[in-house]
Amino acid sequence: MEIKLYNVDSTVEEYRGCKNVNFRWFVHDRMEPAADVPLHEAIEGFDPADEHNIYPIGALAELFTLEEAEMLRDYLKAEYGDEPTITEVDLPILPNRAGVGFIAVGGGQDFYMLDKTPGYSLPFQVWGYYDLRPHWDADLPGWEMHEEPEEERE
Repeated sequence: MEIKLYNVDSTVEEYRGCKNVNFRWFVHDRMEPAADVPLHEAIEGFDPADEHNIYPIGALAELFTLEEAEMLRDYLKAEYGDEPTITEVDLPILPNRAGVGFIAVGGGQDFYMLDKTPGYSLPFQVWGYYDLRPHWDADLPGWEMHEEPEEERE
């Protein structure tokens, strides 16, 4: 059985005052990978006894099947005029990989809860991870990260 899972990414022209913001879409709140993915084939050196398996299993669970990725692409195109990119993920993944849903957000990083928007119609929950920090200096005057003057550091 050949396993294929996919990432879906969008670049939004303007979001929260920032230009060309990347969104990494992921399946939110799925506990197991889609399509009966055999973990020993999808995770390099998979050890069922490893207590840290939650991370690579979670990373796989966030990925899309081709059918799901195409459904999301069609939805984003119809609702937002977006043309997301669908890319196949190289499998197996490393056993120390974690999904974007494991990222602690705040300070410019956050999740866009697409499934909570009015009119959402997909049969699975989708969120998007984005990071505004790379845009702050260029796009948002006054949001620059300022260093404290030398005399105030003592």
